[in-house]
Amino acid sequence: MTQPINTFQDILNALEREPELHKQLRQHILTEDLLKLPAVVGLLEEGEAPVTDQLRGLHAVIGPLEEGEEPVTSQLRSLHAGVRDLQASVGPLEEGEEPVTSQLRSLQASVGERREEDAPIFDQLRTMNGSLRRLTGADYEGRTAQLGYRRIMDSLHLQLVTLVYRHLHEGRERLMELMRPALAQGAIDENDLEDLENVDLIFRGQNGFESDAPARYVVTEVSVTTQEGDVGRARRRAGIMRSAPGLDTAAAVIGTAITPEARQALGSDVTATGMDPEGRPCQLAVAESERTQPAEEEDAGQP
Repeated sequence: MTQPINTFQDILNALEREPELHKQLRQHILTEDLLKLPAVVGLLEEGEAPVTDQLRGLHAVIGPLEEGEEPVTSQLRSLHAGVRDLQASVGPLEEGEEPVTSQLRSLQASVGERREEDAPIFDQLRTMNGSLRRLTGADYEGRTAQLGYRRIMDSLHLQLVTLVYRHLHEGRERLMELMRPALAQGAIDENDLEDLENVDLIFRGQNGFESDAPARYVVTEVSVTTQEGDVGRARRRAGIMRSAPGLDTAAAVIGTAITPEARQALGSDVTATGMDPEGRPCQLAVAESERTQPAEEEDAGQP
């Protein structure tokens, strides 16, 4: 039989007799966040382990950011979302749990410091990606074919420099015409001629502006990083072209960097000049020694 409720004590007695009533009243009075508060506080009292796990998770998210620009943007969005979720979960506890607030501030500071530390890395990655897109071998050779005459003018003190031959692109008939006398005289053979055809570029300049000024042909090997093999090929192929009667020939290499072995191999008969991807003059950077580089298969036509 249901007992009448007339006083506050009757309410308390009813709640003790009816656990389900007590539960419903508790759920009605307390908000969902307050109902979850004991469980959340219990987790916080277990120690710093959850916070440490969150830090590890953040480090795991930040780590892959170094792999490229697009993953960086995506991971940073995920990181911001994670921090917002963490703030939303911990926010209601700030009024009564000062240690939680302190830990949250420390966590935010750690994330901010990590972003500041990684900012230079991201900038370097963007710069490297842009440089690599510009510095592919074919693109760099094409740029040198267009603008390399300026570096030849400056480094060999020539005037009216023009491109007369580019491997697989232009000038083969002109080259054959120049070398035909040497081939007829037996100064070179077909193998020598084929070797010369594999040169990257040949420029023609004059030792003055006069129409009858002596002409000079510059046999040029082009590579983003000039290696010892580039120097040897320029020297050898310039020697082949020099065998033609009346041809004043020089050897040159153009690049953005040079290995120690290549610099040592230059000598006085091969001119090295630096050109950046935009065609501007630059100092030849010191590249990694060829002995420490992984072996790479040479391009066809570049023995």
